[in-house]
Amino acid sequence: MTETEFYNRVKNSILNYLPQDFENSTVMLQDVMKNNDKKLTGLAVLRKGHSLSPVVYLEQFYEAHQNGEPFAEVCAKIADMYMDSLHKGRIYESMDMSYEGIRDKLRLKVVNTKNNKEVLKNVVSHNAECGFSLVPYIDIPSDSSDGAMIQITKDLAERFDYDPEEIIKDATVGTWQHDPPMLCKIEDMLFSFVGGAPTNYYGSEKPVDDISSFLVLTSPSGMYGSIELFMPGVQEEIAKTVGGSYYVLPSSVHEVLIMPETDRFSKQELAEMVQEVNRMQVAPEDQLGNKVLRYNADMHWLTTAVDLDKTKAHVSER
Repeated sequence: MTETEFYNRVKNSILNYLPQDFENSTVMLQDVMKNNDKKLTGLAVLRKGHSLSPVVYLEQFYEAHQNGEPFAEVCAKIADMYMDSLHKGRIYESMDMSYEGIRDKLRLKVVNTKNNKEVLKNVVSHNAECGFSLVPYIDIPSDSSDGAMIQITKDLAERFDYDPEEIIKDATVGTWQHDPPMLCKIEDMLFSFVGGAPTNYYGSEKPVDDISSFLVLTSPSGMYGSIELFMPGVQEEIAKTVGGSYYVLPSSVHEVLIMPETDRFSKQELAEMVQEVNRMQVAPEDQLGNKVLRYNADMHWLTTAVDLDKTKAHVSER
């Protein structure tokens, strides 16, 4: 069964796995653009008398079916995920979407501008340094560990008369207050489940001693923690903590790695390290690009040291 055939079969079958009051619902397949312009196929079930529906992405279920999971079991899991999303979605339907109603829920994440051309056409955003864009969203309380969010599209902003500049400003404040910077040794992060919470060196009064590998810059929640690099004053504060200039390895949308500028690795080697980790360990939608940044502590300036994506593009054009 091809991927398209699977999606259409799910579309034609899913109502058999949902409660009886869904029998007159309209089932739709839709292409949804996610981070890094990754296009996913979403299933929506529009109930009679409702204008909104949760969207369940089907790629993972096609893969499960390809790996031998029976079609009926796959459909049952899709139905369960839909009902769970529907339950959470009731929060959205009751939300006060006025600006005062969302102000305290505004947060920021960072994306690679070049790799999100299609996404950025439709959402409120703000250009940042080194080819990145800041994207605000509405954070939704959730019982699950991954939380939930509402993307602020340009249509949504126009519908509720949001001011994009005010959104960016208040999302910056909200991010700082609710998910402040966390700078830890990578080995402490990796083994924190043994020894408790890792030591946060951000804002420490003296430079970190004995940095044997990398520091991890993220947030306490771990969600979209790479945004911390672009919070006001953070780049300068990291320079104080590490004792001077440093490299930034964009590990993923959830964290970046910090390495004090030394002769241990060249900037090209660091960029190749990012590229290999992206290829082997980071989901495509979580990547920030195959590049390395450098913060000059004397000039107070963040620049791109190496961009392998740009190099690859130049080679392709020849």
